Amino acid sequence: MKLFRKYFIPGLATAAVLAVAPSCSEDDTLSGAKEVYVTLNPSSVSLCLGDTVKLGVSVSNVSGDEIKTPVTWLSDDESVAQIVELRDTVFVAGDTIYTALPDSSQYYVERLVKAVNISHGIVAAEGAQGKSTRFRAVVSDSKFAVGTVNVVNHSPSGVTPESESVRTYRPSPVEITDTVWFTVDPWAILKDFAPTASLEKIDNGPSELALADDYIYIDNEGKRVGVIVVPDRSHGEFTLTLTVGGKGDVKTGSATVIVGPNIKVGMWDPEIEGMSPPSGDQFYGFNYEVRKNLDINQETEIWARLMVEGGRAEDVANAKNSYKWEVESGNSLLVIESREVPNEYGFDCVLKVRSGGVNQGDNVINFCSPDTAALVMKAYITVEDWNTVHPVNDIIITPAEGMSLDDLAVSAGANIELDVRVDPLTSLAYHRPQVVIEDPSLVELSSYSGTTLTLRGLKPGTTKVTLSALSVTKEFNITVNEDIVEILWSNAVDRMVVGQEVEFALNVRTTSGQPNSLPVVWTSSNPAVASVAGNGENATVKALADGTTTLTASITTVAGKVTTVSRTLTVAAGLDDIVLSDESIGNGEVGYYKGNDGRYFFYIAASDLGYDNIVIYTKEQITDLNGPVAAEQFDNGDIDGSPVTVTASSLVISEADGGMAKANGELSLSMGGAPVKIIFQNVTLYY
Repeated sequence: MKLFRKYFIPGLATAAVLAVAPSCSEDDTLSGAKEVYVTLNPSSVSLCLGDTVKLGVSVSNVSGDEIKTPVTWLSDDESVAQIVELRDTVFVAGDTIYTALPDSSQYYVERLVKAVNISHGIVAAEGAQGKSTRFRAVVSDSKFAVGTVNVVNHSPSGVTPESESVRTYRPSPVEITDTVWFTVDPWAILKDFAPTASLEKIDNGPSELALADDYIYIDNEGKRVGVIVVPDRSHGEFTLTLTVGGKGDVKTGSATVIVGPNIKVGMWDPEIEGMSPPSGDQFYGFNYEVRKNLDINQETEIWARLMVEGGRAEDVANAKNSYKWEVESGNSLLVIESREVPNEYGFDCVLKVRSGGVNQGDNVINFCSPDTAALVMKAYITVEDWNTVHPVNDIIITPAEGMSLDDLAVSAGANIELDVRVDPLTSLAYHRPQVVIEDPSLVELSSYSGTTLTLRGLKPGTTKVTLSALSVTKEFNITVNEDIVEILWSNAVDRMVVGQEVEFALNVRTTSGQPNSLPVVWTSSNPAVASVAGNGENATVKALADGTTTLTASITTVAGKVTTVSRTLTVAAGLDDIVLSDESIGNGEVGYYKGNDGRYFFYIAASDLGYDNIVIYTKEQITDLNGPVAAEQFDNGDIDGSPVTVTASSLVISEADGGMAKANGELSLSMGGAPVKIIFQNVTLYY
């Protein structure tokens, strides 16, 4: 007969069964063992909510042989800790299966043999933090081992904001909320402690950022904690702190929350050729730095464009306190002023600086704003004594091929390019020659980019151009020649009668667009027929005898280019009556129309009779073209440009229907005192 201990002292790693009948033989069964040892591993468990600790037990005899026997696990108080079954699945490779696919190909699958190992563990129950109980491994009604379990809180390792700086803003009167996110380590600590948050104002802005009523949001899927804030439509800066833990074991994490409109910034410089400012409220075209070199005692400006999404006036005003200038390094610049220049979507932040007269070296100035937290805008400014570091030994001026600097000329309205550089060339960026034009009404500076100096001629004349850099000066003269684009007649006639005088006039187009300043030469190829006396672009033509002559006006430029315009003039002692009928005018026509100037006129095209255009104006519109038209209804007119007046009329319009009418009768005219009649013989009249 054997006597067994019924339980074992908690905390001991082993417990033994004492045999009082030593004559009995030892074996590896509960009934055959002299003594039974039950060992727990572990025998004392410290457990956090959500953790699982695997339990182990060994049963052996005095000889150390394992006794294979079933073990039952129990918890004394399942409201504190609970026993759970753990299953470990083992896969063992077996034979290979070959399977044919519909397309006659094969794929291979290894046959898997599955085994399951069952073990046990212990977990804490919800709400059991700070409590303890016992667990036991029972091998029979009288044989078991006891261990202890304590449920403890997690210890926080850290709280980290997803972004160190967060921007929030209410862009309209409607109240909104925003969320600032943190990661918490370990995540399971939220099973023990509810996180808390606090806000601290760190500037003097008017914003009153607040926490929402239920300001903590737990994102279990993303494993992050959100703090919900309520921004206002103002500006300010706050520190938001999230705290996790308790009982003196806490961790915190903080993020800067900036209240203000959504803005973007970019560096630019209007003095740097080809550098454009950022544009548009979609924030395109940003530069993150500018680089400049300054001479001693020289001023310059640093520009940063700050654009507010939407460009609303109230939001732009709230953005004005969200930036600052910061000198990172250097001591050779003096800040003179800081100002804002409005633009379409916000404003340009301008810092004006001046280089000192003694200190030289490199300077770095930062432009800081909420948009530049990750990438600060920087202005790199180097101050040097250019006269010493970048000397000028000579100014070299090279005109285009085929031109001489001693005889330089350009047409008015045209450009001339010169290659202008200094020696050494490396000094050009610091001592670009200054250009002074003695008479800027003749020549203007169009551009000076790289080494190309472009001058533009304005009007005829000669002026001096002076280039200077440091103590070196070069001069040259440039002559502006006026070119004539074209000459047009603004007033002229093709037909005159003896004794008649007509004023001819020109419209002269020059390359400069300025009035013509060159002399006009007027000539008549047959001065016995008609003489011409010119005064600039106007001339008086006198008809002297029957015949034809060609009148010519010519202009010669300074460069010797001649432009002319000519016109053939026919002179007669008097004019024969003009007899019109549908047959006599052939392909011509007779009509009554409204001109572009609003005046109404009778128009006669009778080239078959030797007349191109005969125009007789009426004093006002004739609304009823079915009846007589008196002389008093006419104003004036011309025959092939030569002016005439109406002295009498027996003109009658009839059958004015269907868009057609007939004209009969006579118009008595006077051209330069010579009478002439236009006789209408049942002529079709268009109107």
